[in-house]
Amino acid sequence: MVSMLIACNKDSFKPINKIIPEKILDEIAKQIPLYEGNTPPTLEGDYVISPCYLLYSSFSTESMDSLPDYSFTLSLQKKKDSTNFIKFVGDNKLLRIDSCENACLVGSGSNFTAYYSIKGQHYSGITYKAALILSGTKSSEGLKNCYLVLVLLNKSVGTSDTLLMPEGSFRIINDGDNVVKYKDTSTTKSCRVLQKSFLQR
Repeated sequence: MVSMLIACNKDSFKPINKIIPEKILDEIAKQIPLYEGNTPPTLEGDYVISPCYLLYSSFSTESMDSLPDYSFTLSLQKKKDSTNFIKFVGDNKLLRIDSCENACLVGSGSNFTAYYSIKGQHYSGITYKAALILSGTKSSEGLKNCYLVLVLLNKSVGTSDTLLMPEGSFRIINDGDNVVKYKDTSTTKSCRVLQKSFLQR
């Protein structure tokens, strides 16, 4: 099933620790670098995570080592007052993001971290709030040491359901060759398509 994640609120800014609890951020930071600063690199472009792997899951789960390639677009990068924003759109059976025009973007030099919160509804009717983090380093090939993190903050049926990730849990995916390249048909490989979304157990 495809899970559709919808846009975050427009023109809003919260520090990452106001969106994701400090305890969860600390656990994420043990696995990947998270950057700060107000001079991030220019990131606009079309990208593909290929081959796509599950790097880490904070809860026990079935094997998801081989994932569908994940394509996403970063656009409309802008600065409003002292805050940087960028639009994130991603679409495949793994994780669909229709549009987030105000993902907060921080960083300095070639390093960046983009993040935002989203609300959505699973096909089962469960509503949820999640957060997404994209963190890495810009290079001539694309994005090096780049990681995509999905955090499930809360859900309407609490922790008792067996469909979605547990509340407060997260997953991290990355590129098998450690470079998220600019999208090109020659870089896209065939992977088995999962029958459920990245939000599901």
